[in-house]
Amino acid sequence: MAEKVDVVFNYGGKWVFTSQLTYLKKMTHLWEGYDPDLLSYIDICSEYTEKLGFSKVKQLLCTGSFGEYYLVEDDAEIRTLQTALSTQSDLIKLQLFAIEEGESIVLALDISQHNEPFPATVDTLTYGESSEEEEDEM
Repeated sequence: MAEKVDVVFNYGGKWVFTSQLTYLKKMTHLWEGYDPDLLSYIDICSEYTEKLGFSKVKQLLCTGSFGEYYLVEDDAEIRTLQTALSTQSDLIKLQLFAIEEGESIVLALDISQHNEPFPATVDTLTYGESSEEEEDEM
């Protein structure tokens, strides 16, 4: 079981809808070495609203091992995510993405349909990075 995970909050990017859903990454925020047993839906959404400036999280998504996106809607689905994480023995990065109130929803599979180990780090296209000053302001 993965004793610690790096939880990566992706934000400020853009979703591109082509033959495959892609996220153009702009900035990230990190919970480094986080205990996966402590993950909760409300805490993750609060991080997006209180630290990253979202007005409200409309959708929360994570990535699977092959780059597919999964919708996570409540603590029951966080437990599904924790179960998938429990099959890992190394420190891994959990990539999270939020859709803010007012943005278009993203069509994704429900996390309950996930049936494989979690995750390889998903490559996202980067068109900007957050600066240390931006991170210090949060």
